[in-house]
Amino acid sequence: MMQEGDFMSWAKAAHREQFIANPKARLREQVHEVMRFKQFSLPTESSYWNWIRQFILFHSKRHPREMGKPEVEAFFDVSG
Repeated sequence: MMQEGDFMSWAKAAHREQFIANPKARLREQVHEVMRFKQFSLPTESSYWNWIRQFILFHSKRHPREMGKPEVEAFFDVSG
């Protein structure tokens, strides 16, 4: 018999389940797919996309996959 704690552990693990967006899609569509999977609201999705877009433009249109912690820190040092 499953106890309440067991169910909560299972529910939390299921909630953290990863979703992999279509790698052939453009970045904007990948972000949209992941946000829909995680059930984020459309205004939240739009806000996240605007931050991602500003980050990309700040770094001369480099793809986020090519960047790491130093680029994120540089972006927030200027933005913050």
